Amino acid sequence: MISYMNLFEYGQRLPRNLSLYVGGVPNESAPLHNTGWRTGGGYPYAVVNNFTQALITNGTCSGIYSGRTESVRCLGRLARSPQREAVPTWQGGILADPRNGLGYDKIILADLKRHIDHLPAFQGVALDRMDYLQWVNFDGDDNYTFVGEGRDGWTGWPLKRSFMQITKRMRQMMGPNRTFMNNVARHSWLGMQRYQDGIFAELNNLHAYAFLGINSTAIMWTTEESFRGKGGVDYYFQRLIRMKVFPLAPFPHNDHATNYTQANIAVHLPYGELFKALIGTTWVLEAEPISLIPSAVTANMQTNAFVKGSVYTYPIVLGPQNTTGSVQAVISVPSAEATKKNVASWSVLHPGGTWQPIAVGAPVEGKCTASISLVRGCALLRATYVMKTDDSSFVWPPPRSVHTT
Repeated sequence: MISYMNLFEYGQRLPRNLSLYVGGVPNESAPLHNTGWRTGGGYPYAVVNNFTQALITNGTCSGIYSGRTESVRCLGRLARSPQREAVPTWQGGILADPRNGLGYDKIILADLKRHIDHLPAFQGVALDRMDYLQWVNFDGDDNYTFVGEGRDGWTGWPLKRSFMQITKRMRQMMGPNRTFMNNVARHSWLGMQRYQDGIFAELNNLHAYAFLGINSTAIMWTTEESFRGKGGVDYYFQRLIRMKVFPLAPFPHNDHATNYTQANIAVHLPYGELFKALIGTTWVLEAEPISLIPSAVTANMQTNAFVKGSVYTYPIVLGPQNTTGSVQAVISVPSAEATKKNVASWSVLHPGGTWQPIAVGAPVEGKCTASISLVRGCALLRATYVMKTDDSSFVWPPPRSVHTT
């Protein structure tokens, strides 16, 4: 079980008058009434007083404060609204800063500890709302951040720093055997992934998510709407396979993903083995690891290459729908395998099928040529490299040199 957590939005249906929160100081003396766990009322926490999200263009800031969105000059009132109201969030919550020492960080870590101690099925955390990383808390100063110009500007503490502080502590608490993921929708940044194992993303910015998952796992929010766009089911799944991004599978009683129905299961199953083959792989970051010889079929087709150990997987996707012909592929021998003089056995997988061996020509000047059959316009090619054994002159690993004087 992966628990969905939020590090920035606190409470539900909360008042925004900061005077009720003892000036932003954790109100440890406030009584916890019987609905406190639902609304946050009376619960000890730290409120971030003065937030703004600023986009500076020609000296003008577009800021959000006091419940209004306005475009004004970069004046003090942008950073500190006269009403000193908290910034509203989803379902009447308020924006809070998980920075070390403000108090809200203790609540997050206490909640995480309860998950670890009391939920036997707990496997890790996925964090929501990375878009709040763009915000700055003007009640702090990291000695680097300055929003605005000259006397009209303000120092501040970016929530990016708070995020790195709290995620480091969460990683230490969970240890290496639990999953830690970010929802990077609206704010995809590799620098924020230091303590995470991968990403889960709600929206559909496929390429941004894929590049964050080059050496890790990327999962994309999938709903029935995902299949209703251009190309339908095949187009959707084949694009994900090509970029090594996994779909969110159907499961019962959810309110965010595809429903657990026989129709949705039937949609996913043909591609299940293809996604399974990508588990644990990383991108092959070499120039043109595979290419297709141009033909009428290959006009809009795409390829990629992934590796796990000495097993290389090559998606060949987005052929014309219902295409069952074949394409000619040119595969470069990976540099790591060429150095060891390893040889490959080849197989191919299609939607709804099983791995089938195929014959591929011997490398010529470091490249192999193969005829790859297509089903539903795609195929997954696999090369498993093993040590060459029929050349008695080839020894691996090489013997150690012995130097004498």
